Amino acid sequence: MLKFFERLPLAIIFAVLGAGLVLGTLVMTRPLFRLYLSAHDAPPLAGMQIHQARPRFSLKGIMDGSFQKSMELFMEDVFPLRAAIVRATNQVYYSLFARAYMYSNKIVIGKRQYLYETSYLQRYCNTQRDQQTPEEFERWAKNIERLGDFFAQRGQTFLYVVTPSKVAYYPEYIPQWLGCNLKPPRPDYLLAAAALPRTHVPYIDLSKLVIDGKGKYPLPLFNRGGTHWNMLAVALSAREIVAKISAQGKWQLPEVRFTYTIDNHPDGTDTDLLDTLNLWSPNRNYLAARVRFAQAAVIKPRAPRIVMIGGSFMDQLFDALRETNIFESLDYYNYLVMYHIHHPSQAPSSPPPSPYTAEYYRELLAADIVILEENESYLE
Repeated sequence: MLKFFERLPLAIIFAVLGAGLVLGTLVMTRPLFRLYLSAHDAPPLAGMQIHQARPRFSLKGIMDGSFQKSMELFMEDVFPLRAAIVRATNQVYYSLFARAYMYSNKIVIGKRQYLYETSYLQRYCNTQRDQQTPEEFERWAKNIERLGDFFAQRGQTFLYVVTPSKVAYYPEYIPQWLGCNLKPPRPDYLLAAAALPRTHVPYIDLSKLVIDGKGKYPLPLFNRGGTHWNMLAVALSAREIVAKISAQGKWQLPEVRFTYTIDNHPDGTDTDLLDTLNLWSPNRNYLAARVRFAQAAVIKPRAPRIVMIGGSFMDQLFDALRETNIFESLDYYNYLVMYHIHHPSQAPSSPPPSPYTAEYYRELLAADIVILEENESYLE
């Protein structure tokens, strides 16, 4: 009996390896078996999927190990139950340990299952980084002022916009283990908010707008499972931006009008972090806003052309302003050089212009209104 227990672990190892070999062989050689397993798999995994090509056998690849590594990645990609295994594993870590390992470990599970991106937490809590000085932010604000002067000299209306961070909206759900340094929180934002009023640059602090609106509406302006503001926050911000442009005097724009309904079926950006977790049973039971914009009458003799430069928060704002029908055209430059979207859509040029050529910025230089956005977590 003693020898039996001594040999049991080795027997289990060989049984698992043997079962894996048999299953792998069936998956590779029997399409019907693979189809059967695929039919019983979990939903496809969210996020970027890099599909691996079938590796080519070679003696050199065997000797240097590249063939084995390529085969491992290929089997991970084609194995029919991969999604189910990944989702089940993620669910165990999420439910039992409040941990997530998708998105390169960049998602933090806070109290009451509120999700945060690590980079926003680090900026808010000022963890492992040196706080910048008021003098540095004075120079930062002057640089924005000079940029505004550049566009003003060209006859273009300029507006600088600060967007909010989910961590600043929901600091109460930051997990205790993070050791958040709250002396003070969001130090860069506070320095920027003090420096901007000492310039003549037109700006609007949407972070203050959204955080001041906490508790004033039937639902929060950031959702539990997303990293971005929800569409109600976007609509409120679009209204403030258009009003600020009109207040500068050159363009008198119609007021942004909208209505909204509420349900508990969030999707899209309301679940962008939750979807990325790839859980077996994600909890989507929280409120979401459905916004409908009233279309403005066409401005005569011509509506202005507007360009927005900024990060991911401007994706939703681009969609909102497009729906208002206030502008003749809208352009969005994601982080200036990442990609460029134009409305109304145009036939894509072949090849598209490089972001390091003048052609890429044609709409920017021809616009009537230029908006530059930065999130409060990345002001420097």
